Amino acid sequence: MSDTSLQSVQLLLERQQSYIDIMNLMGRYQYLHTGGQMKMIGRELFAWDQPDARCEYGPLGVFGPEKSLAFFDAMSEIFTGGQGHCHPGLLEIHQITTPVLEVAGDNQTAKGLWMSTGAILMLHDAGAEEGRSFTWDTGKYAVDFLRTEQGWKIWHLHVCDMWRTSFDEDPVAQAAALDPGTTQEMIDSWNARAAAGEEVRPHGMPIIPDGPTTFHYTYAADSIAPQEPRPPVPYQTFAETFSY
Repeated sequence: MSDTSLQSVQLLLERQQSYIDIMNLMGRYQYLHTGGQMKMIGRELFAWDQPDARCEYGPLGVFGPEKSLAFFDAMSEIFTGGQGHCHPGLLEIHQITTPVLEVAGDNQTAKGLWMSTGAILMLHDAGAEEGRSFTWDTGKYAVDFLRTEQGWKIWHLHVCDMWRTSFDEDPVAQAAALDPGTTQEMIDSWNARAAAGEEVRPHGMPIIPDGPTTFHYTYAADSIAPQEPRPPVPYQTFAETFSY
């Protein structure tokens, strides 16, 4: 076998190992999320040291690397109150299924898309009429990955809502108009109010996003089933593909 053939086989094996590593990375993300350990996601799984790293959750807008860490920290605080474990009576589960994962031909980046159906159980929910809530929560995880010296990391994370409803509600009957998400005008207003000394909590979070919502879908009276984010296709280098 020629040196070129050996190199091709070696790269193929390395890409297959990358596939396994990335699947495990996303599994760890979900287990940490369920345990309220979002801070660990930010510090250990997320490529926070990359200037173009970002995360986007539903309609909240886009957070760059620094604000992504702040976002993960804030989520940990919401889940745990700084106690190191979730509040009693709180359980949030997000399974991921139907993976489409493409590792780049050069094995330096990867792209993945997953469906997710989960549930959120809250014994103490101040925002709920009865003081507690129980909801189905479904969406998509669209993720770009970067190979680093510390292994594979989440580079661009886009969690897209699809629908959310209480266990005892009819989501079709309750459907309202589509929420377009966070706009640049909203961000400018939040920043102006914060600069004037006001405590601003966009969508209940203590962090103002860096950018507006790029894509957002929730089941609504005027919604059309989404074709975005689209699954990845094979590619050689990240310059040849799109970004989540």
